[in-house]
Amino acid sequence: MDGLVFIEDIGGGQADLVKKIAKVGFTQTPLFSMISKAVPTYTSKPIMGHNWQYEVMDDGDDDNAHAEGSVPATATSNVLGTSMNHYQIIKDTYGVNGSVEHVKTTEGQAELVRQGGIKLVKQRKTIEKLLFKNQAPVKRVEKGTKVVGKAGSLLHWATVENTVDAASGTLTMANLRNMLKIGWEKGVPVTHIFCSDIQKDIMDDLLDSKVRIGQGGNVIKYSNYTEIKNLSYAPNVKIILTPYLASNKILGVNLASLALVYSRLTKSYELARTKDAVEKELITELTLRVNNPYGVTLLDNLGV
Repeated sequence: MDGLVFIEDIGGGQADLVKKIAKVGFTQTPLFSMISKAVPTYTSKPIMGHNWQYEVMDDGDDDNAHAEGSVPATATSNVLGTSMNHYQIIKDTYGVNGSVEHVKTTEGQAELVRQGGIKLVKQRKTIEKLLFKNQAPVKRVEKGTKVVGKAGSLLHWATVENTVDAASGTLTMANLRNMLKIGWEKGVPVTHIFCSDIQKDIMDDLLDSKVRIGQGGNVIKYSNYTEIKNLSYAPNVKIILTPYLASNKILGVNLASLALVYSRLTKSYELARTKDAVEKELITELTLRVNNPYGVTLLDNLGV
């Protein structure tokens, strides 16, 4: 992705904290754990948001035939579309009163450190929820009537062009394939699909139409499908359960097209002591980048 330096290529300092919180809690926040994390290579005021050009390629011509010895074809340029998202500041404050400042848990961990770990988990969940909620970007306003900036979620990039309407019908292989075809046609096949528990149950039943039990057996073995292989439109698709996506939707993403872009990497700041307590504030400032307009696809309005 142009204009970004990925956290995995940065060592030490605040980058280590971002890497640390991404490694734990995969089952609770799978997308946050997997998604690329980066900082911009250029500096600009966060109030202006994060802007980028879509990485898309020209399609082939339906008719490209020229006479022998003819003049060169007319020059054309690949005009890239652009997109943007605004930064959101996420804060969590934690602390302990003076009486337990040096108290340690039975595992030998300082209570303040334990509280910090709890808030790291909370922030990770907050970011995961942000990615799945139906939220449009909101530009921050600092003068006059202040407006808090908000980052647009994945669903902000679900438009008419990349959404399949199930019309309140039950999930079928036909409409699942129709969703997968969208990214395939644009060269960004779906790599992961996210769904609620309701749609996951329906999908498991759909993929496993029979309960598998041998003759004379007395143990029922159900299937928890975590991957679909060998579909023409998406050869290997991971199926991931999330509690943060609405129950009438299934969201498909091309993971390589997504990135969390940090204006400020996650950092813990010690607050001034104004009472008998030690308090710290955990701050992250980030936004979501969708590098290709078809990097997100949606199967919407499913029956529940």
